[in-house]
Order: sequence, then C-alpha cells, then structure tokens
Amino acid sequence: NATLTEGEHGALCSALAVLLEPPAADGSIRATVCCAGHPRPYLLTAGGATLAGEYGSLLGAFDEGEWPQVELTLQVGDGLVLYTDGVTDARGPDDRFGRERLAALLQGCAGDTADVVAARIDDAVAAFEHGPQLDDLAVLVVRVGSS
Repeated sequence: NATLTEGEHGALCSALAVLLEPPAADGSIRATVCCAGHPRPYLLTAGGATLAGEYGSLLGAFDEGEWPQVELTLQVGDGLVLYTDGVTDARGPDDRFGRERLAALLQGCAGDTADVVAARIDDAVAAFEHGPQLDDLAVLVVRVGSS
C-alpha cells in the first residue's frame, strides 16, 4: 500500500490473499482470507455457498488502510471459490452478471469437483455475456479432498 500511495500519480490495486495451512489430522484445512478492495470469495459447504472474509481497503486508495484477516476452517468436501470482478461485472443485454447470479449458481455446486465448479461459472458467464467484455475474468476453486 505504501508503494502505491507514493508519488504524484498514485495507483490503485485490488488484491485477495488466501493462506492455506497443511491439513490437520481430520483432513480439515485452515485458511486465512484477506481482501483488499477485491471481491470476497465464496465458501462452499454441503449447506450451500456463503461469502467468506471481510472487505478491506482498496490498495493505494488511502495512506492508512485496514485489511482484516479472517480465519476459516474448511472441512473435507468444502471449497473456496475465488474470482475477479470480471465475473460479476460481465455485461448481459440488460444488466451485469452480479453477485446474486453467482451466489445462486454456487448454491447448486456443493458436491461438484473444483474443475466442475470453475467450468459452471465460466459457462454461465459466457452464456450471459452480450457484446465485448471490458474486464478480465479469472476463477480459482480450491476443494478439500479426503486423504
């Protein structure tokens, strides 16, 4: 953040950092999530999809920012879905793909592999898009498997 706020022409940047620790004896994994102006990831469990982490300041926007670190415990079968705002900002004929569409899509992904979840998101956004897209689109899905 200090580097981005230096000089006359400050720069802005969003970032998402996730630290995954080695699996515990029961196969669970502790994850620490820190968002800096970046979309919050979704936690996938057998019960559905919920937003994980907390929003932090956009990097470069303020001399002093706050970047809360949130610890999660991912059980075997749980997943974490990370994505750029190119997913939610994808333009359709009348509106954007949005977080609500993404959340609804993820509700049906509880038993899917990481590859299938990523492909479902990619397919849904591609089917929704209308006209040239102005932003990058990236998806990363992490699933906790059994040993």
